Amino acid sequence: MLKNINPRAGELCIAAVLLALAGFVIFEGTKMPIGTWALPGPGYFPIALGIILAVVSVALLFRRPDGEQPVELFHTDGLMTIAAVAIAALLFERIGAIPAFAIFLSALFYLLGRARWWSALAMGIAGAGLTWLLFVYLLQLQLPGY
Repeated sequence: MLKNINPRAGELCIAAVLLALAGFVIFEGTKMPIGTWALPGPGYFPIALGIILAVVSVALLFRRPDGEQPVELFHTDGLMTIAAVAIAALLFERIGAIPAFAIFLSALFYLLGRARWWSALAMGIAGAGLTWLLFVYLLQLQLPGY
């Protein structure tokens, strides 16, 4: 793919995109009730994560570059991850959150983790089960498909 990209220019571009994303997340989070410390509302975590992302982005903008090595602009694993996230987003409400997570995790374990298909499937189902346990059972949240 494209090689010999200036790493600092790439870092600055990524930092700018992440900072814009953080601003968007914070802006959208302010449209929801924040709640209190004892009982956080739906806007609490998006705003908190947006602030953390903004701080990291600003730190990247002002980071002092060390030894620069050429980087690959479009890495195959990164493109596969983006495609898997897009497919999971499309499946999320159509087939339900837990099956979409199982497919997403299985695909990532198989494609990126280079796991055998049966192992990737087992770990994907286990990860989806843990997701259900955390969000539906423990936190008693409603996920699509339930």
